Amino acid sequence: MAGVASKVTHRSPPVDREASECLLDALVSSGRFRVVERENMELLLEEQRGEKYSRIGKLAGAEWVVYGAITEVVFRGEPKQEGLGRIGEVQVHLRVVRVEDGAFIFSKGHRGIAEGPSTSYPDELLKRAARSAVSKLAEEIVELAP
Repeated sequence: MAGVASKVTHRSPPVDREASECLLDALVSSGRFRVVERENMELLLEEQRGEKYSRIGKLAGAEWVVYGAITEVVFRGEPKQEGLGRIGEVQVHLRVVRVEDGAFIFSKGHRGIAEGPSTSYPDELLKRAARSAVSKLAEEIVELAP
């Protein structure tokens, strides 16, 4: 199964990077996908609205295109028995499009949550939360592959 791993995007570059890397790792390590990174495909094709994912996929020889977005990022403090803790939450939505006909074969969101002490850095908690959300969704995508 060939596929293109598109970027998972949001306003926080460290969280974007973590989510994208996690998706790439999960698809490659499954052994069911040959993954072409979107950044490499952008050199070949200037994206056009509407059919951009199928055109990118066709150029790569891909059967599926995976793309997504981080739709919510929350970082907050919360009282705990041992004092104030911090919580990072990241909502990720991933979609899989079949290149042949542009049909969506997967579209789902998942919220990842990471907790830490009051000394936790926001980016670290948010990256862990993103990894949790993407890992769950990637497991489901891998199950779809022949």
